[in-house]
Amino acid sequence: MKVKFVVMFLIVLCGMNSIAAFNPVIGPLSRHLGLSEIQSGAFVSVTGLCWLLGGYFWERRTFMRRKAMLSLNMLIYVAALVAFALLADISAKAERAAGLFWIFLLLRGIAGFSFGGIPAQAQAYVMGWTTQDTRTRGMALFGAANGLGFVLGPAMSGGMAPMYAAAVLLFAMVILLLVVVPNEASDGMHGSEAPLLSVNDARIRLYIWSGLILSVALNIVQVTIGFRLASC
Repeated sequence: MKVKFVVMFLIVLCGMNSIAAFNPVIGPLSRHLGLSEIQSGAFVSVTGLCWLLGGYFWERRTFMRRKAMLSLNMLIYVAALVAFALLADISAKAERAAGLFWIFLLLRGIAGFSFGGIPAQAQAYVMGWTTQDTRTRGMALFGAANGLGFVLGPAMSGGMAPMYAAAVLLFAMVILLLVVVPNEASDGMHGSEAPLLSVNDARIRLYIWSGLILSVALNIVQVTIGFRLASC
C-alpha cells in the first residue's frame, strides 16, 4: 500500500514540476520568437483551460482501465513536452520564428489536455486506496506533491533543458506505474458513477474560489518575473 502511494506522489510531483518549470522560460522564449506579451500569456491560458477540460474529460471516460488511461495521458504529455522543447531549440537557430506561434500554442493545448487526466486519475487512485478515516492523510500527500512540484519547477528552469528532464522523469514514472501499481477490477467504472457537483456548492465553494485566486496570482508572478529578467 505504501509503495503505491509513493508512486502516485512521484507522478504528481513530476507532473507539477514540469508545469511550474515552463512558466519562467516563457519570457526569454517569447523575446526570442518576437511574441507579444498577450501571445505569451496565451501559452499559459490555453494550457490551463485545456487542463481544466482534460481533467473533466478523462476522469469520466470508461473505455479503458484507469491504469491504462493514466499511462496514456502521461505518454501523450511527454510527447507534447519533447515536441515543444525540440521546436523551441530549432527556432533558436532560425531567423524568423514568430510564425511558429500557432504550433507552439497547439502543443501547449495538447499538453494541457493530456495533463488534465494525470492529477485527476492520481487523485482517484488515492481516494480509492483510502478509507474515510485515512482519506485526509492521503489527500494531504497529494497536496504536498502539488506544492513541492511548484517549488522545484521554477528552481530548475533554464532554457529548454528542464522540459527534457521533466519528460524523462515522467517517462520513468510511466514505467514505474506499469510495474508497481496493479490493475484493479473496477478501476474503470468510477467516472460514470460520480455525481455531478456544482462549483457553487456551499461545501466546496470557498476552496474552489480561493484556489482559483491563488493560482491566478501565482501564474501572474511567475510569468511577469520571467519577462522582467529577460529584459534585464
